[in-house]
Amino acid sequence: MQNADWHFYNQLYSMPKLHQFTGLELQPNAIEKGFQLAIKSHEKTKPSQLVFIVKAKESGESVGLIGVSRIDYEKLEAESGLILMPWAQGKGYPVELGQASLKYFFEKLNLRKVYIKFNPQNKPVLKALERLGFQKEGDDIASIFKSSFQII
Repeated sequence: MQNADWHFYNQLYSMPKLHQFTGLELQPNAIEKGFQLAIKSHEKTKPSQLVFIVKAKESGESVGLIGVSRIDYEKLEAESGLILMPWAQGKGYPVELGQASLKYFFEKLNLRKVYIKFNPQNKPVLKALERLGFQKEGDDIASIFKSSFQII
């Protein structure tokens, strides 16, 4: 991610509909602070988070963000998340992006476990996580799924 991505990042985090299941209601200054943190994290040797712009293969148009945060280099685990523009939802992006990002997380960051917190009422997310092989580890609103498989 780079400074030129600010408009898209701000647009995504400013859409209340996209955060109906996350509970996020960010103020403009919090969005900007998050963006600056995301930019700076790419400059670090061992970042605590990384955020990437997701682009459609066909058009190269930005369709969302995928990130990894709370990277614990001792436990070799982290949390991941994905936000897609409304018009990009329902097109199979989460599974394809999940496969690619898990490969990156396991091979490049050397993680052994990736977890995702989400609202279980968000059925499309639940379905995508199951297709990716995540295992359920809780049953509350912020259920955590963890995947400890390795990409070979």
